[in-house]
Amino acid sequence: MKEFAGGFQHLERDWKANDLSKVAEHATKISRQSRLLGQLQNSVPAEQRPSFASHLNTLHSLSNQLAESATTGDARFTEWYVNEIRSTCVSCHAGFRDLNNLAGFYLAKGNTVIADVSVYSADGQSKGDNSGSVVFIDGLVRAAQKGQPHPIVSQQTRQFSPRVLPIARNTTVDFPNDDSILHNVFSLSKTRRFDLDVYQPGKSKSVKFSKPGLVRLYCNIHPEMNCSILVLNNPFFSTTDHTGRCIISGIPDGTFSVRTWQELGGEARQRVTLSGSSVVQLPMKVQEARRSLAHRNKYGLPYSKQGKYK
Repeated sequence: MKEFAGGFQHLERDWKANDLSKVAEHATKISRQSRLLGQLQNSVPAEQRPSFASHLNTLHSLSNQLAESATTGDARFTEWYVNEIRSTCVSCHAGFRDLNNLAGFYLAKGNTVIADVSVYSADGQSKGDNSGSVVFIDGLVRAAQKGQPHPIVSQQTRQFSPRVLPIARNTTVDFPNDDSILHNVFSLSKTRRFDLDVYQPGKSKSVKFSKPGLVRLYCNIHPEMNCSILVLNNPFFSTTDHTGRCIISGIPDGTFSVRTWQELGGEARQRVTLSGSSVVQLPMKVQEARRSLAHRNKYGLPYSKQGKYK
């Protein structure tokens, strides 16, 4: 792990020096090491293996994308890739190592919040899957990071992926139709109302979200499709994995509310004071307020059979 962290430090040094050839070299090495780390999965408790694998897959994908862009001399998203790799490393360290033994190669810049969210149904029953809750820092206004690739909400197998997407305000989101059928993405939300109309497989459309708030979006053809985009005032947010854990790093010093949001309603919040690269771990409990996300079509009417689109 120390060698791995050392490789990242070399990557960051060469990125600051704008040496793209060295950046590509280090990114390729990190990609290769992430695959080798996958061999450690059997040493991780069974309930944590999906999260461990997810971290490694994210790291592998990000480092490959960074290596490719650096090799071609495309520096538009380099800083974003470097910061996302750092964030993924921090999350993995915080999730799978003793927090008291991180000092030697802990990669976080600024303060870190580790949230462990337990989700309960509207009936008060504990849910086995605690994924999909958004945890964010409230009371801090900060622009989205420049040079970020557009987040993507894909349409596949009559579903949106991801189903929940937190973004900072002024972010543009792409909506590719990666399905084999037609879709019509729309939202009637006050935060951002739009209608992308029907478009073919292989096509993509984009929407910019400038106002903070919740945007519920659906497909006018398939009532089973729904997605929630939470537009926030700063980029300090994360989404929980199936264990309910998420990590937010790089937070500036100050006193803030740490809040949760869950698509079926209910929230939790805790006040924290952060300073000096502190690491704070917060258990949080959320109870859903509703059982479903039933909705009507873009005309405000019940969905009817639209055979020609099926």
